[in-house]
Amino acid sequence: MNDDAALAHGDDTHDVERVSALVVAGAHCLLCIARRAAIPVHRVTAAFRRIESDWREQLIDTAECVACRRITTVYLLRVP
Repeated sequence: MNDDAALAHGDDTHDVERVSALVVAGAHCLLCIARRAAIPVHRVTAAFRRIESDWREQLIDTAECVACRRITTVYLLRVP
């Protein structure tokens, strides 16, 4: 793996960890996840794809975002 690929893989793993921590902590909308994780929206959605393949659990719901308080599409993981 070259240095660029290793760096990208590290970013992917870090993104998944940051996004996972937020969606386990509460229901967040996409924009609030991106803002709180300090990563672009396209990397948040890429992290969701990886999370969904690992967890096999519904991530999406319509509810109030715990950060901005808007009723919208939110993302939440419930830890068993």
